[in-house]
Amino acid sequence: MTLCLDGSTIAQPDTFRKKRNISDYERAGAVSEKEAEEMIALAKRLRAQLLNWLKAAHPGLLPKDFC
Repeated sequence: MTLCLDGSTIAQPDTFRKKRNISDYERAGAVSEKEAEEMIALAKRLRAQLLNWLKAAHPGLLPKDFC
């Protein structure tokens, strides 16, 4: 069982990674504030999905104090 993410969601982190690498090595400021906010929103969404999946499929893997 997986999180059943669609192809575009799976591709997003790689797109962000490529953009970040360009920013790191070739051109400062290549990542806009909006893009950074989109990366953070994606990370939060994926984290929530993962925690929900773990709670349903493998609750023993969650910390004891998980709410």
